Amino acid sequence: MDASLATDLLSAITTSTDPEVVAASIPLWMEMLATVVGSICGALVGRELKLDYLGVVALGLITGLGGGLLRDMILQVHNVYMIDQPIAIVASIAAGTAVFLFPGVIANQNRLINLLDIFVLGLFSALGADKAVVYGYDPLVGVIMGFLTAVGGGMTRDVFIGQTPACFKRGNLYATAAIAGSLTFLLLSGPGHIVKMVAVAACVVVTIGVRFLSLKFDIQSPDDIDLGPVVAKPFKKMGDALSRQTIEYTARTNPLIEERRRRVEQELAERIQREKELTEREALRAKLRRPRRTRNDR
Repeated sequence: MDASLATDLLSAITTSTDPEVVAASIPLWMEMLATVVGSICGALVGRELKLDYLGVVALGLITGLGGGLLRDMILQVHNVYMIDQPIAIVASIAAGTAVFLFPGVIANQNRLINLLDIFVLGLFSALGADKAVVYGYDPLVGVIMGFLTAVGGGMTRDVFIGQTPACFKRGNLYATAAIAGSLTFLLLSGPGHIVKMVAVAACVVVTIGVRFLSLKFDIQSPDDIDLGPVVAKPFKKMGDALSRQTIEYTARTNPLIEERRRRVEQELAERIQREKELTEREALRAKLRRPRRTRNDR
């Protein structure tokens, strides 16, 4: 009985179908939730910048649907999500309009929006990676498309308002979480592995987990790293050691060269000493030539 239950459970979460055969299918309400959350985040930025209605709605559209649009433009598969699913545009415009008309009410739900934003990040990572694989691209392209689908909307929004994209700045792991989620999805949904919906769920969990851990322990992406001195240090030591060995070998094999080297070093040291004494004498002469102050000058 236990063996039969384990077999049924295993067959429910595994598949022998190649991941390229069929795309991951998520409920329509989940797609619309992802679009609405992304649009709300973009529209809130528009409100902070004091944009008009068109500007707020445009930033909402760019943020909610821009990542998928960039992905589809790059893949060039004649299958643009925002055109094939026109209700997504309607949902995005409605979300932007709601933010424009009721900014205070929506802004008060900041914690809920942030939580949903991370959920959407993982969902978009899985869907972007899956679409690339379905159309026959390599897994590496899948990771890139998953990353681009997840953060492309926010990245395009920042470019439109003249700012450095937030995903490129030092901060708690956000884009890295999307990459981790894409990798998780592709590893689990390979041939003979986990069915795609389970892989999507795992992608979302990993994305949320990475983001949560980075916030809890203040793990931030590195910046301003220069490994040049670290890498060059052992080579410098090696060069110094070879130089010393060369000098010692020269001293043993050719005493005349070693004697000349010592004489040059001695002459250089004497020249430095003479210049130092000359500088001190000049300073003393300048001090003696300085006119003395008399009592009347005081």
